[in-house]
Amino acid sequence: MPTPPGPLEPPQPPYQVVLVDRDDLPETFASSLRRWWSDGVNITLEFIVNRPAEITDPDAGPMVRMVPVVRLVMPQQGLVPFRDELTNAITKFQQESPIKPTAEGSRSIN
Repeated sequence: MPTPPGPLEPPQPPYQVVLVDRDDLPETFASSLRRWWSDGVNITLEFIVNRPAEITDPDAGPMVRMVPVVRLVMPQQGLVPFRDELTNAITKFQQESPIKPTAEGSRSIN
C-alpha cells in the first residue's frame, strides 16, 4: 500500500547563496513609484523623478516633468519579500522621522 503524502515543505536549495556586493553599482534617485504592471510572470515597477520644465508659456505657470528613471523587473514571487522589506523600512522610518498622511492617502515627509 502506498504511503500517503506528508505535509508540503518548501524545497531547500542544494547550494549556498552568497551575496557579492558591487562597489561600481550606480545609485539612481527616484521621486516616486509612478506605476506597475505584470505580464503574468514578472512584475515591473516604474520609478520617476520630478524635474522642473522649461517655461515656454508664462501664462501656463510652472510645470514639472515626470521622467522615468528606473523600471525594476522581478519575478512575481519576489514581490512578497519586497513588500515585507519595504514595510519594515517604512515602519522604522516612521519611528525615526515624521511622516504624515496627505489628502490623497499617500504620505508626505514634514
